[in-house]
Amino acid sequence: MGGIAPFPNLKRFVVPLVYPLDDDVLFRGNSTTLERLTIDLDKDTVAMLNKYRVFESKQKALRIVSIGEPGEDADLAH
Repeated sequence: MGGIAPFPNLKRFVVPLVYPLDDDVLFRGNSTTLERLTIDLDKDTVAMLNKYRVFESKQKALRIVSIGEPGEDADLAH
């Protein structure tokens, strides 16, 4: 996919399972629009987020982050 931003206007991102990819493609191009993130974290997801510095001042609009452990029910109502 290279430099393509698949969801440039994404405001809410709910991942009710372990992040399914090994790169940051779903976070690309939405740093000024992504406001809410619900995600389960395992060691591979944490490593990927760190590798691509997803939260290192890139997500300017992000205001709410809900973090769970794999296997927990994601809070999809909010």
